[in-house]
Amino acid sequence: HYKPEELLGLSNEEVIDLRKKYLFDAANNGGIESAYEIGRAYSFGMRVDELGLKKNIESAKKWYLKAAEAGHKEGAYELAQLWADDKEKKVAFKWYFKAAKACHLASQMKVAEYLLDDDFIFNDKAKGMEWLWLIAAIGYEHGKKSLIYRIATDVYATARYKLGRAYELGDWVAKDYVKAYWAYNLTTSLSTDLTKDRSSKTLRELAKIRRDQLEKKMTPDQIAEAQKLTTDWKPNWEQLYAGVMEDYPPGYPLWKIK
Repeated sequence: HYKPEELLGLSNEEVIDLRKKYLFDAANNGGIESAYEIGRAYSFGMRVDELGLKKNIESAKKWYLKAAEAGHKEGAYELAQLWADDKEKKVAFKWYFKAAKACHLASQMKVAEYLLDDDFIFNDKAKGMEWLWLIAAIGYEHGKKSLIYRIATDVYATARYKLGRAYELGDWVAKDYVKAYWAYNLTTSLSTDLTKDRSSKTLRELAKIRRDQLEKKMTPDQIAEAQKLTTDWKPNWEQLYAGVMEDYPPGYPLWKIK
């Protein structure tokens, strides 16, 4: 960090040059957060007045990569986003997976979506469903009053709703109305104050509609079973985590993907 007194008497251009020098020096000497900040500046064309860095996607990839390789999960996610924009799914998946293993929630959802995509070369429906269950379980674990729950409610709702649709329609898994009803119940359990004016509010409402329609196709015993599953559900998210953490896909090390 530069000292405020270093800025005295400098022109605006000289101030920008000084800020840029300190930031790049830090990034080139192992400053992971600095590398990430440079990536963001290039990626979004932000901080032009402060750093003089205009939007440059290739430069953004370079600096995000530097941060991601050093373990910066946000850097890995943003790098994946850029590769996804370029339709390079294998490379994007590599970095989403790295961030997902570091507990980056949005990346975990991306990994699930990629694995469930028929057009993705490494698609694996069973593994994708495991990731969805993991996300749903993490939402339960964090609890409804925690800050992280409030921030991530949309992702939890999406995972739960996707599980409901999968079991209702028989997509990716065998059709199972009890589990579908259960997953819809999990979606509707998101409290209204957390979902107000957010996409998760829409999913909560859709889940209620789907659950009520599904109920007409179910026997009283099936409904009772689904309600009991909802009440008794105490997921072991650490066990679920262990099930998805091995390198994927087997026999194809992601680090080989350039």
